[in-house]
Amino acid sequence: MKDLILAKKEIKRFPIKHLDFLKSVVKELSNVKDIKEIRYSDIINLITRNNYSGKIYTKLMIWCNYKIRLGESYVNY
Repeated sequence: MKDLILAKKEIKRFPIKHLDFLKSVVKELSNVKDIKEIRYSDIINLITRNNYSGKIYTKLMIWCNYKIRLGESYVNY
């Protein structure tokens, strides 16, 4: 149970710990899609479509799914 609580806290802190990485992904996505508002699902699709892999991309996808489940759709970073 402790591991689950720690994992949830880590997911919530993702944008704080990796803000520069998150901003670079959002910037890359905004260059590809000429839109003003970027959705969390757009980030997941970008990672999947470009076949990005690695621990940080996995954490980013988990965080995006977490935000979607909270009912948030648009990225504010």
